[in-house]
Amino acid sequence: SGFLLQFAGRVARPWTASVFSYQGVTFGMRIFFSLWTPRLVLALHGVADHLWGDVPFWEWNQLGGISSVEGLGGLDTVRGVPRNRYGGNTKVLGNVELRWATVEIPWGPAPLHIGLSGFFDTGRAGQPGQANGKFFDASQWHSGAGGGLRITRRAAVIRADFGVDWVLKRTGIYIAFGQLF
Repeated sequence: SGFLLQFAGRVARPWTASVFSYQGVTFGMRIFFSLWTPRLVLALHGVADHLWGDVPFWEWNQLGGISSVEGLGGLDTVRGVPRNRYGGNTKVLGNVELRWATVEIPWGPAPLHIGLSGFFDTGRAGQPGQANGKFFDASQWHSGAGGGLRITRRAAVIRADFGVDWVLKRTGIYIAFGQLF
């Protein structure tokens, strides 16, 4: 259990060896709750990112902060939605995971945990010069949900997730080291 709050800024100017002149801010949070036992954890993650100025289009798919990730969609943001599917100067992302360490196997000084995870991910991007609708308009949010398997030992995590895009009904299988957040 615990939390992490972040606030980060970024600047691109000629004095930073950039041919572009723009800036951005990112606010993020991660909150973890143990539910009745340390083996069952509710994990929450949120990020809001905004860029302004002479922003090149390839930066629309970047979310800044302590763990910079690419666009909305894919392994690190909205599982089930195709990678980098949505981008813009303004991005908002939210993830909810329920992590359950179901089996503990003794293995030397640290046990091996095998667990399950259920998740819901959602995000929204706003592009400059486009009619982006009302912020809370459900059709502007892109969501995915699914479940996964976790194998952990100490801080090492192998995760395998299966996600489904709620609108496009596309699926994705994601295998990676480390938790999403």
